[in-house]
Amino acid sequence: MVVVVVAAAVALLLGRVPGSMLPAVGAVLTGVTLLGVLVVNSDRWARGGACRTGPSVRYLAGLPKDAVIVGDPFDLKCLPGTARRAVVISTQLAPAYEVDHFLKGRAREFAMLPAYHGPSAGAIAELGSRYGATHLWVRRAAVRKELGPDGVRWRPRQLPYGRFVRALVREGEPAVLHLPAPCRRWRHGSDEVYDIACLSASAS
Repeated sequence: MVVVVVAAAVALLLGRVPGSMLPAVGAVLTGVTLLGVLVVNSDRWARGGACRTGPSVRYLAGLPKDAVIVGDPFDLKCLPGTARRAVVISTQLAPAYEVDHFLKGRAREFAMLPAYHGPSAGAIAELGSRYGATHLWVRRAAVRKELGPDGVRWRPRQLPYGRFVRALVREGEPAVLHLPAPCRRWRHGSDEVYDIACLSASAS
């Protein structure tokens, strides 16, 4: 209701402004109107989402500062801020308006998803050689959700990645669920962290 009233007032005022000044005055009034709406409604709008914390994030934060983490891009969204460690790609880093950055992020997503949700451990090793990845964070409970018909993280209509992930899990269980125990560096519940250099040596 407030927005409608303000818009009507702005339209009435613009009708009395000389034609040469119309664009400038219109821009100023639009800016003031938007600022007012934001201030009035700021308490009603939830911002952002909760970042995962707990033993896994604390362990990853204790890795060497030059560590590069791989995992599901949803899980890695907050790691650069919470664990202060680099990631190959995440759902937070992938979107971009700059073309070159967008294309590189898209390539990283399409390299990461087969490594995490695909049946071949060789794709994990490739992340090490291609992007310098050092550690793999596996959330087994989350991976298993993707195997069911009603997985919620990667929806089929979430193009292009949702359909891509669903196609991967139809090929068989993800390799991350069957990695060699000697390469595991940490475990807590269903969360595990693996050394990618060890996995690469095992794969070769």
